[in-house]
Amino acid sequence: MSKAARNYIIHGLVALVLCFAIWMIPASNGLSQSGVRALGVFVGMIYGMCTIGYVAPALIAIFLIGVSGAYSSYTDAIIACWGNQIVTMTIGLFLFGGVMGYSGLAKGLAERIINAKFATGKPWMLTLVIMLAALIPSMLLHPLITVIIVLNICINIFDKLEIDKTSKWPAGVMLMVVIVSIFAQNILPFQMAVAMDYNILSMMSGGKWSLSMCLGAHMGAMAIYTILMCAFLFGFIRVICKKEDIEKVYNYKAPERSEPFDSNQKIGLVILIAFVVCLLLPIVLPDGSGIHHFFSNIGTTGFCFLFVGIAVALMRKDGKKIFSIKDIADSGFNWEVMVMLLAISGVCDSFTAESTGVTAWLTNILQPLVSNMSGYGIFAVLVLFALLITGFTDDIAIAFTMIPVVYTLTNNVGLSSLGVMLWVTRANNTAVWLPASCPHIAILYGKTDSGYITRKKILAYTPILILFTGIMILTFGWYTTANWFPV
Repeated sequence: MSKAARNYIIHGLVALVLCFAIWMIPASNGLSQSGVRALGVFVGMIYGMCTIGYVAPALIAIFLIGVSGAYSSYTDAIIACWGNQIVTMTIGLFLFGGVMGYSGLAKGLAERIINAKFATGKPWMLTLVIMLAALIPSMLLHPLITVIIVLNICINIFDKLEIDKTSKWPAGVMLMVVIVSIFAQNILPFQMAVAMDYNILSMMSGGKWSLSMCLGAHMGAMAIYTILMCAFLFGFIRVICKKEDIEKVYNYKAPERSEPFDSNQKIGLVILIAFVVCLLLPIVLPDGSGIHHFFSNIGTTGFCFLFVGIAVALMRKDGKKIFSIKDIADSGFNWEVMVMLLAISGVCDSFTAESTGVTAWLTNILQPLVSNMSGYGIFAVLVLFALLITGFTDDIAIAFTMIPVVYTLTNNVGLSSLGVMLWVTRANNTAVWLPASCPHIAILYGKTDSGYITRKKILAYTPILILFTGIMILTFGWYTTANWFPV
């Protein structure tokens, strides 16, 4: 038996032992028996994904969560896996990304970026351009759109420049794209993640706290925070890169003129522009109007499926299809990431269910810990707990679980629930270590087959970024909480 096969069997057995060892622990401290089993499935799944791959642990976890009692029936567990909005959105985005890839648009845009006079032979200007290409769209659109499209453009840039796949520069740039996209989504208040977090807190407080009470503080704090994070990321890439990592960028000579877009690329560009316009229309249309409701109700997922449908319906004069669904799926779909997201959604969604008692359990753990602490102590414990736990599990599930805990622990103790909630959920956004942490980082792990980024590099670089984020939140975040947000 080979060493790889032996390690696969050993790690697979360890994952099952961890799962069922926790499964058998008696319920206590507000955690129901089904909640204990759900935690067991979660721990085994995460260990398996980190050691033997994504698909087998994910499929086994889907089966186990269905029989754990966390859901009322196995059918409900399957519905929870497929019914999560992130799952359906990711399916749509993978297919839409496939249109961009198969049409050749990603390749065409990559060539125009590296052939631009301001970027040719200038690796750090090129890095800055890629950062802005991730930052600006993510402020206005769902960041998953940006991550999928910009990562594809990056890979085409690296291919065109013939970058050595052992170089640290492409790995740093790809990680930068994901992190910048995640942070940028929090600046403007109409983004889904921001509105959802504040709505949960508003419901918990019976309408006492809402985004409208701290709109200026939120936008100011998030703008400064994002700028500081971008500066750190840019500096981090410069530090890890040696001259030989970017030598081919320096040596690249752009052609005198770029090749014009071919017919497929032009179709892809028109589809992309129309897609972005449809997503941005709710921002400019009058609130309360029927047309505003129509466009905002469809959202990212709906328009992904609409424009993929338009793409596969297009036909040439000779009657041949321009795009087939198989070509689009082969170009953009990643089944490993998809199966992993299904499992994570099903397992982690169970944490927010009242029947599992996970939220009550976390409150019972944290409340005695912070009962005699100062305001800063409570803030620090909640932020550090969020940073730690979100490195291993789904950031959305943890946000939904943590916001009620934040309200319970900060209400009537002289702390701003709004400020603490903002920074605890930003700590949740720093879920960039393991593939189970959030769909954005899962997509990056899915790009390891390109060779430009590896699991080892992701696992090595992200703890440094998480550490810096923690320092930022515990200093700047605390300052804004104490001075900018209402108590």
